[in-house]
Amino acid sequence: MKAQKLIQTAVLQPDQLSLVYGAFDAAWEQIKGHYHTPMSVEAGRLRLANAVLAAYRDGMTDTDALKAAGLAVMRGPQA
Repeated sequence: MKAQKLIQTAVLQPDQLSLVYGAFDAAWEQIKGHYHTPMSVEAGRLRLANAVLAAYRDGMTDTDALKAAGLAVMRGPQA
């Protein structure tokens, strides 16, 4: 999948990859029921992977914080 490839190709150490994957997997588990077609699943996973990686690059190093940041992006702008 494109999301896994994106995370795998990020220049991260094994412990950093584990952190990012943990946050990504936990966030995806919460939202996967909102995606019903293969195309929407792929797009959603890719968007989430980008969000989690961006949060990590911004200095977040806690799994829960990375998960929350990813979920916030997936929710979109709040009114």
